[in-house]
Amino acid sequence: MGLEVDLQEGIFRVTQARLKKTYSKATDLLCEASRERCWVPARKMAAFNGLCQSVYLAVPAARLYLQELYFVLAEKRGWGANVTRQAFGDLEWWRRLRDQCKWNGRKIGRRPIRAKLHTKSG
Repeated sequence: MGLEVDLQEGIFRVTQARLKKTYSKATDLLCEASRERCWVPARKMAAFNGLCQSVYLAVPAARLYLQELYFVLAEKRGWGANVTRQAFGDLEWWRRLRDQCKWNGRKIGRRPIRAKLHTKSG
């Protein structure tokens, strides 16, 4: 699965092997997009998105940094996808994830958050 479970701390973490793979694939996509005028094969982008989605359990910010990448796939024409400026930034974030320990780890037993929303109408 690419995740390790630390039962003493109660945390899910992404393994170093999975972080290396994410780094490698993100770098590959960034290089290809730079070479090919922002176009990458849609299949490569979809595979990368799936890889990143698989670490969501350990990386809380994964959904935020995958949104634009999924948008790029949804807007694809033919076999290629046009990488937007935002998608470049998100790919760069995934590339740097290997070195950013603060994003790698999520508590196992999170309690649901309760909140009240008060609004003033008029």
